[in-house]
Amino acid sequence: MLIDAPETQEPDVLRDPGFLEMIQSRLEAGEWLKTVAIVGSAPSAPKVVEKLGEDTIVIALNNAHRALPRVDCHFYSDDLPHAQKHPRHRVIGRSSPHYAPALQRFGGILHCGSTTAFNAGYWAIEAFPFSQVSFFACDMTYDGEQSHFYGQGQPDPLRRDVSLQNLAAKGLRLFWMGLEHQVLFLNASAEPHSRLLLPRLASGISLAGALPTGREEALGELRERLRPLAEAALGRERQAPCDGLRHDYWRLQGDPDVWKHARACDALWMALEPEVKAFGCWLAERIEPCVVGHPTAAASRD
Repeated sequence: MLIDAPETQEPDVLRDPGFLEMIQSRLEAGEWLKTVAIVGSAPSAPKVVEKLGEDTIVIALNNAHRALPRVDCHFYSDDLPHAQKHPRHRVIGRSSPHYAPALQRFGGILHCGSTTAFNAGYWAIEAFPFSQVSFFACDMTYDGEQSHFYGQGQPDPLRRDVSLQNLAAKGLRLFWMGLEHQVLFLNASAEPHSRLLLPRLASGISLAGALPTGREEALGELRERLRPLAEAALGRERQAPCDGLRHDYWRLQGDPDVWKHARACDALWMALEPEVKAFGCWLAERIEPCVVGHPTAAASRD
């Protein structure tokens, strides 16, 4: 949960001040669709590494770093116990003081959604331009007897929270914001069900190599089809009965007008679903047949 963002950074978060610049240098200006992976803690998390290329930038959420052989960035909620944090050897640590500014620039946490996956997504838009950002093992479903790769965990996104009434809508909002800022969000999870409504690709490989032509045109056309729907949703957000940018949005949990406003915004974002799903099918038809036998990608479809 995001708390009031302090003015100063946590101590000892950046062991190497130039590391972020080094990671960003992998993403050459104008070179579309380098790969970034945001990894959650679903049971499939330990197998994510099989789907990643060597140059993939890896962002682990909360405990997910324990399932991964390498991590470039560790994103964690403010209440994650210190013992569960990554030891941070050449790893960037990120909690609310670091990602709150990105959330503010994208409309405030009330509208972005107060859970770590969305926090990391909005930060990634600014940190890694011209990227393909794929979510792995981050489906917010918590099905079965084992909800996380390490056993039972806390289903934080399912808590009663005014900003998390409709997780699917919040995922569609993130997809639009990425598309507007030259970042393509995908859901590459191996889990059978997902509340994260992003185009689904089982492979997780870079589209730059698998779809060398036609991608910019397809993305541009999708952006223009979605624009009037997104503008309607953003216009409704601007009518919030409160300051939508306040960090302590959770203090408004008892205000029925705020809940009603958030539901209305979510309903408008859900209007993007048919186009986003159709785009996902368009990608899958062209990409999945190309990855059979690929050494860093799973060939089976979700």
